[in-house]
Amino acid sequence: MIFLFRSGRNFRSWKPWLVASGVGKRWKISSRDLKEFVELAMKSLREKGKKAVFREIGDKIYQLELPSDFPRIHAKYGIYHGTFEQRVANEDESLDFFAFGHEVIDDLIDYFRGALTKPSAGIMNFKGHEQANGVLFVYLTEFKGLTTKKKLIPIFLNKNYEFLEDVSNELLKSDVKMLQKADHSDFKDVIADIDTLKNKSNEILMKQLEEEYGKVQEKNAKMVEKELGRSEKLFTFKRNKLYDQIEKEREQLSRIIESGDEKQKRIIPARKGKIRRLQNQIDNLELEKGDKLKKLNELKKVAYNYQLISAVLVS
Repeated sequence: MIFLFRSGRNFRSWKPWLVASGVGKRWKISSRDLKEFVELAMKSLREKGKKAVFREIGDKIYQLELPSDFPRIHAKYGIYHGTFEQRVANEDESLDFFAFGHEVIDDLIDYFRGALTKPSAGIMNFKGHEQANGVLFVYLTEFKGLTTKKKLIPIFLNKNYEFLEDVSNELLKSDVKMLQKADHSDFKDVIADIDTLKNKSNEILMKQLEEEYGKVQEKNAKMVEKELGRSEKLFTFKRNKLYDQIEKEREQLSRIIESGDEKQKRIIPARKGKIRRLQNQIDNLELEKGDKLKKLNELKKVAYNYQLISAVLVS
């Protein structure tokens, strides 16, 4: 579990909220904890006098509506009906699947992350580890390619500015109740050399991101190539189907012309018109294909960013 100590006026009435999230490949945020984040986020908005709706309307199905003046980046105006359970979403395709990458979830995360421009520092006692004497930094990282991957990365530096990876992960998974009891105040009031520590922490983070980037880039490239192949086959199938229809229309048109039947000749303009419409569909399909493949090729290059969301003085 990971603690996020919030700072600023918007969070004075909040207790630290918790999000279970990833350390390496073994730990991922659960649907339960993501739902808890949404509940607390919407509650915070209501406490500010905003109309923020979040309620359960069925078995694991929820109604969600952001305030009308909420600063949207991706989310649309209106009411969402969805679930945090992938199984439920698969059973009913009309439901939104609330997870990382969903427009509402991403906007809520970005909005509340904005309160962390100046993260607060917490003071805590971590028992049972002699080396746990220093500062733990927690970063939220994001890789964007064909899909979006978000991950929490802990970096613990001891009093000698040494990075201890095992301690970092152990602290991140520490007892939640203990973390909730940590006092918090401004960084520099607690950690005198915070700037030096942050610079060192950023250097370590960048090395980790460079290693991770290579893996993510390779995986993303394979996914994009697979999607390009699938799209090519789909467009080829649609185009061939239209060509078959045109061929049938032309054959029928030829038979009508050769028959010499005056009554049949009356429908020649309609037959020709249908052939033109089918050809237009093929032309539009080619344009659609070009746009689709262009967008997919643009997604071959993975973009990433990161943000420091918390720091704790461990003593």
